[in-house]
Amino acid sequence: MTTCVTNNASEMDILSALGFGPETLLSSEPKLFVNSRFFGSLLVEIEDELETVGARRALFQIGLLFGLRDAFRIAGSEADLSEDGLAESTLVAIQLQQGPAGRGSNGIEVAGRWPEAYEASSRLARLGGETEPCCALSAGYTSGWLSGTFDADILVVEHECKGAGHDACRFVARELDVWRSAGDAPALSLLPDLPFDSFREISQTFARPLDVMSGNASLDFDASMVHVWGPVMVLPFSNVDEALHTVEMLGRDPDTSEVRTVIVNLGGEALDEGFSTAALEQTLETIEAWGAEAILTGVSPLAEPFVAILEVKHLLLRKDLPDAIAAAFQIAEAQRHLL
Repeated sequence: MTTCVTNNASEMDILSALGFGPETLLSSEPKLFVNSRFFGSLLVEIEDELETVGARRALFQIGLLFGLRDAFRIAGSEADLSEDGLAESTLVAIQLQQGPAGRGSNGIEVAGRWPEAYEASSRLARLGGETEPCCALSAGYTSGWLSGTFDADILVVEHECKGAGHDACRFVARELDVWRSAGDAPALSLLPDLPFDSFREISQTFARPLDVMSGNASLDFDASMVHVWGPVMVLPFSNVDEALHTVEMLGRDPDTSEVRTVIVNLGGEALDEGFSTAALEQTLETIEAWGAEAILTGVSPLAEPFVAILEVKHLLLRKDLPDAIAAAFQIAEAQRHLL
């Protein structure tokens, strides 16, 4: 397979083949940003398939899709920064070392770093050290997030990388025209393969799953199925036997180690004093044994007396599923920054 992507159609074909096209499951599943084992496996596969140049371009474009999606999800995310310049509610931890200053005579320019060095650490563990900066996914994500935030075409170029022996992963972000006029070689190597307009259009739709997660949109998914979005899982409890089987099976799946919050949705169904209440308690205890936080939602008035007698400690209750999803991501985000 060629290592050079030359047009929008072939770019999307490659992303689709890798499982990250706009209609694929992974386009709404940010697993590679939170599961280092999964991301490491992807790195090995993509490097083998596309070789170094093509692999980094593909990773950059995958990151760009997710970054644009998150920027559209958090409209006005220019204000989504803590006092120390750390971007909040982003899949990649981003610290801007000089805050967004808006457009000046040379356009938008901002420096920053990725304090967790997630991508560099994963690459070192699976592929060993590099001779040059290698955090293409993180650069693509940050490019998309900044581009969506400022409504401009912004390209992030990493200039120091833990994967190449530096003490941190640092980058500079500038508007595309500024990179072009400066004649910067690393930036220019990416420019022919950055169809910002088409990626923006795709990302507008691509943003919808996270809008659902935040509770800001209608829940357009099958409430009878288990859903996992990165660190958050929604587990329906309408069928007691099936819910018990599912939670026991997922408890043996190593991938659930990245799940930090599980929403158990009763769906407004009644509970009885015997089997279903005991099964619910067992389900909540299993979730607790994973080290995850449980949130109970969809509790009907008839079920409230039985929920009140549950012996599970620190059980969180939320009125409806959108509220529960929003709370789950807040908990997961808080836990991520504490790790």
